[in-house]
Amino acid sequence: MTYGERVARAAIAEYRRPTLEVPRGSNSGPRVRQYQAACSDELRGTGWPWCGAFCRFVFRVLADCPDDGLTSASTAVTAARARSKGAVISRPRVGALILWPGVHVGIIVEVLPGGLVRSVEGNSADRVSMRTRRPGDGGSIIVAPAVIRNEKEPPAPRRYYIERLDIPPRRLVGPWRTRTMRERAIRRLSPVEQRRVRRIRWKGGYAMEIGPHRVVGPWADKNARANVARKLTANGERVRVFSRPAVRSTSGAVDALGKTT
Repeated sequence: MTYGERVARAAIAEYRRPTLEVPRGSNSGPRVRQYQAACSDELRGTGWPWCGAFCRFVFRVLADCPDDGLTSASTAVTAARARSKGAVISRPRVGALILWPGVHVGIIVEVLPGGLVRSVEGNSADRVSMRTRRPGDGGSIIVAPAVIRNEKEPPAPRRYYIERLDIPPRRLVGPWRTRTMRERAIRRLSPVEQRRVRRIRWKGGYAMEIGPHRVVGPWADKNARANVARKLTANGERVRVFSRPAVRSTSGAVDALGKTT
């Protein structure tokens, strides 16, 4: 496991606890005070914004990850240290910090398509929260200690499929002008045909394909797909195996920065 993965896993575990301020709005609570104690060289006691303390606690206590002295109770200090150490990077990485200098900081736990990231952040709405962010929004920067920024980036995940070559192509029906018209046509099909319908857009309208599944999958790894391919081949079928990038939907809105004090 890489350092970035260790940091992300530890941050996600804190999010799942879950950690809340007690009482809400107090910048305190049993777990919050543990985060703040990680910054006792800078601030003592409780009652102060703790997003930076959360990040230091995750790096140093939970993940045992060298942070090059970057993490601080102060996001402005973290930003200054990062710039002086060459720790500001151009592309988000798992385990790196997403930092709004002087405002807020969180830990990137997933890099999404379309330039978005998923982050776990302390002191976000008085708790440890998971957010969807776009690096650069609101002046945010990406900061990573050397052990994370020098790690080899993992290959992009893929999904694995089988094409059953002896299955005839599906029959195209449509298009209709509206989705309602297509649904009405589907209801007129037999139950067997209804189970074999694939709804598509075609020539600006609403269409469907009818027929058995020629492409099956996806599987998350090659071995699981290979087991199925062997069974199909043993039954006399011709198959073609292929893969595609695993692209997750990121249609959800980017979260507003929200309450961080």
